[in-house]
Amino acid sequence: MPSITMKRRHERRAQSAMEYLMTYGWAILVIAIIVSLLFALGLFSGGSGTPSGCVPQSGFSCTNPSYGTNGISATISQDSGQYYLGAWVFVASSSEHISSSGLPVNFSASSANNMLYIGALTPSQSTTFYYTNTKAGDIPTNNVPVGYPFTGYIWLGYCTTPGCNSPTSFAKVGTINVKSSGSGSFGGSSTTTAPTSTTSTSSTSTSTTSIHYVAITLTNTQPYSNDYVPITIDNSNGATASNFQQMVSITPSSYQHYESAGLGNIRFYQGSTELHSWCESGCNSSSSSATFWVLMPNGVASGTTNINMTFLGVGTTYDGNYAGEAPQLSPAYAEYDNGAKVFGFYDNFKGTSLNATKWTTGIGSGGSITVDNGLTIVANGGSSGGVDTSITSNSGIVASTASLYVELLGEVQFNGPEEDLHLTTSVGGATASSRSSTTFFTYSYCPSSYTDGGSVTVNQNTLYMFSLYSNASASTTNVYTPSSYSVNYNSPTVSSTESVGTSCFGNINAVGIQDGHTAIWIRTREYPPNNVMPSVSFGTIVTPQATSSNFQQMLTIDSASYSSANEINSGWSNVEFTAVAPANSASNGNVPIYAWCESGCSNSSSGTIAWVNLGSTIIGVDNSITIYMNFMPTNVMSSSSSYTGEAPQLSPAYAEYDNGAKVFDNYWNFAGTIIPSGWTNSGVTVDNGLSVAAAPSSTAYAYYGTAIQASGTQIFDFYANMPTTATTDTTSIGLMSETTYLPGIMWQTNDWNGWTLQTENPIGHTENGVTGYQVGPQLSGGGTAIFSGYYTAGTSASFFYNYGASTTSTTDPLTSAQTSLYPGVIVTTGAQGFGNLYWFRTRAYPPNGQMPGTNLGLVH
Repeated sequence: MPSITMKRRHERRAQSAMEYLMTYGWAILVIAIIVSLLFALGLFSGGSGTPSGCVPQSGFSCTNPSYGTNGISATISQDSGQYYLGAWVFVASSSEHISSSGLPVNFSASSANNMLYIGALTPSQSTTFYYTNTKAGDIPTNNVPVGYPFTGYIWLGYCTTPGCNSPTSFAKVGTINVKSSGSGSFGGSSTTTAPTSTTSTSSTSTSTTSIHYVAITLTNTQPYSNDYVPITIDNSNGATASNFQQMVSITPSSYQHYESAGLGNIRFYQGSTELHSWCESGCNSSSSSATFWVLMPNGVASGTTNINMTFLGVGTTYDGNYAGEAPQLSPAYAEYDNGAKVFGFYDNFKGTSLNATKWTTGIGSGGSITVDNGLTIVANGGSSGGVDTSITSNSGIVASTASLYVELLGEVQFNGPEEDLHLTTSVGGATASSRSSTTFFTYSYCPSSYTDGGSVTVNQNTLYMFSLYSNASASTTNVYTPSSYSVNYNSPTVSSTESVGTSCFGNINAVGIQDGHTAIWIRTREYPPNNVMPSVSFGTIVTPQATSSNFQQMLTIDSASYSSANEINSGWSNVEFTAVAPANSASNGNVPIYAWCESGCSNSSSGTIAWVNLGSTIIGVDNSITIYMNFMPTNVMSSSSSYTGEAPQLSPAYAEYDNGAKVFDNYWNFAGTIIPSGWTNSGVTVDNGLSVAAAPSSTAYAYYGTAIQASGTQIFDFYANMPTTATTDTTSIGLMSETTYLPGIMWQTNDWNGWTLQTENPIGHTENGVTGYQVGPQLSGGGTAIFSGYYTAGTSASFFYNYGASTTSTTDPLTSAQTSLYPGVIVTTGAQGFGNLYWFRTRAYPPNGQMPGTNLGLVH
């Protein structure tokens, strides 16, 4: 019995074991299969203990790494504060040895085979690179199973100078751990194919910037697109009427290089408004004198008025609208005649019939009127008192307060004993008559009496310019002022005063031509003030200019309007200028523009002044360029980046962020306690600025020993704290023409009223016959300001402060031989001197003295 019991117990144990094995065996089998699959997927391959990703080095970021059969891909960026104007990527495995230079052994900076050029890499700009397997041999790509790991490093070579074509510095971006997708493409995506070019300049870049920016349009608008001559009209006799005809006599032979043969390319402008002009005589480029009439629609003010004479291309001729000539001068009669645009009443008698809308005829017995590109009137040839032949204008030309000349170009025919040229100009009338074959008279007439006004000899069948004027003003005694006439603009002959009946006043008179004349044209024009034509003077010819290379453009910015969180910060230290919008930086090789904030460098200022150097970019005549003001998320005004800086006195430490030498042609900030290199000095103090004080009867000075300027190409500016009271000192700062006596062009003060324009040396030395000084703009009482000046050799010097209106000297300060100047300062006689010269610079002279205009767009 007991043995039976034991047997049954053993049977039950075996049954339980079998049930256990059958129950958990399936689970073990499933686990084994899963482990096998994980091994197949490479989960337990080498390196499996490191998570996939990229660990960046300080100053860099690297994200989205991927490993395909073509190579390695990742997105990188840098935030070093520097601008990598050229950048190259290479990838090396962690198993590769590092050389003594800190770079992988198989890397050669002189070889393009293992580097991938990715273009510029500016701060905070993200760029995705694709490093193909052709770049390096230690990245396994052939027959690599899915999940095959790669551990290595992303390296970056870069340069920071414009135009560089190879790296000058290297840095490790980060450590990369990735596994092969096994798909033959980067990132496992079948829609993204890596480039396969093996050249060092091949790259595909994208930008993910979120920088806000403003587009700034710079426009070089010149007064005129062609060469031109400034003309000053001097009118000292009172303002003229509107639509006044101004006589302008030029010397064409002086401008032959600019003129067409018939002067048809000459145009006149007042500001941007083209003026109607008409060439009357001498219209030839070889002529010694040509007479133009220019219509001034707003008249000529009392004082001076400026217009310009411009030269279009030499192949240009008159347009018959704004520019014309007398009818007999054109290839075909009146082809370019625009006299009706210039004069009040005008006819050139073109064609073969009289213009019936303008004229009424009266033909006496035996007389005739013939029109054939000109007018011929023949009288009846009878004795004195015969029947007249005449034409008279249909409409009134002038009212009772007439102020007009009536003029005719024509010949006196002398076909009759009494041949009258009637040019009625006012109430009371005036008649110019040829009474014999050699004399010409003027008469005042109302209505039947006349006054003989004198005579002048003329020749038959010869063209003359006949002019007649009569003033219609009357007094209580019914006496009107004399009429006058002239021939060929000679001195007018004035008739005696005429007493007339009351019926003569209030009439409107007409123009008439009578008896025995040939007329080419007839016109009326406005009477000049006191019968004196305003005089004209000509400046030197001006050629429209593009900006120069490395031109310094002034920008005036309302920084307060850009004070939001993503725009200008409180210290203006995140503003940067570029030639390309930030969103296009990577694909366009964007390069920052050197910029220097001069004043108002805060987001609370509405009048920030900044200067940018445009580098090799030139703004052509009447052309524009666009630059971009970028609001960076990081500080760009720092010692590690010199693209944006500020005036030395504005930084926390003097000149800490001053990059003026990068922006201006010549620049000194006198930082520290030592005079800048190249400067010669005696008796000056340098202590974050330059101070000068001379002992009695002595001289203190400082000047740069190398000439920096040729005439007319640069402006000098300096920022200084001047004395607040006038003294017996003579303190001068500016450009010196020589270093012995330091004469030249400068700002000066002594016991005169404040600071004045000085155009000769400050210590009494006569230089090349020039003595004395020119009083210019005065900063009375002294103070801190930006003082400026420039000169043109042989003509004048101009001075201004705080960019105000300039004052031009009338004395030639330098001879043509003095074409080089030296920046400097000199104090003589006393001990006051001046407190501080913060900086001194020279900059490019803007095109014809006009800074290109700026237009700021919206924030993007």
